[in-house]
Amino acid sequence: LFKLLSYENVPPSLKGALRDAIATFIQVSPLMKDTIWGYLEQYDLPVVVAPEVGNNTQTVATQVYDMQFELNEIEARRECYPSTISFINLVNALIAEERDFSDRGRRFVGIFRFIYDQVFGPFLQRAYVDPCEKWQLVVACLHHFRMVLSTYEITEEDIESVADRSQISTVHQAGQLQLHLPVVELMKVC
Repeated sequence: LFKLLSYENVPPSLKGALRDAIATFIQVSPLMKDTIWGYLEQYDLPVVVAPEVGNNTQTVATQVYDMQFELNEIEARRECYPSTISFINLVNALIAEERDFSDRGRRFVGIFRFIYDQVFGPFLQRAYVDPCEKWQLVVACLHHFRMVLSTYEITEEDIESVADRSQISTVHQAGQLQLHLPVVELMKVC
């Protein structure tokens, strides 16, 4: 099932149905969940945006068929988002069954950034054939944010880190922005 997800010529509605079918297997066993995570990373569309290539005067974006492209170029043109909704629901189902949060959610940063920046951020500007789909997308995003927040427990180090960061130069801070945990990004919104 996973191998079909990376092909551009597979319709988003079929990709949505495939991901929904895959999600039903997550609760079978912890081994199955781990296998599905592996296949998701190996075969599904990547969520990391391609780096931009170019010099300071002219920047050219590299074209990559990833989740961002599928959302913004394929689903947005059709005004129908079954692939993105099912992707978020699949990731949410996987995170719900996850038991090891020793990395404090760092492994979810790429997925979180995609959902936060590309799906949730511009959802009001998108057109929807079915208004219910708009709210399915929002609910899936908010559920993801809630789950990411639940994986994080604030420690003394976090408080000290914020205090120390206020004393660091702006140049150094710009390099650190990429390393923020999803919970820090969500707290900025509140």
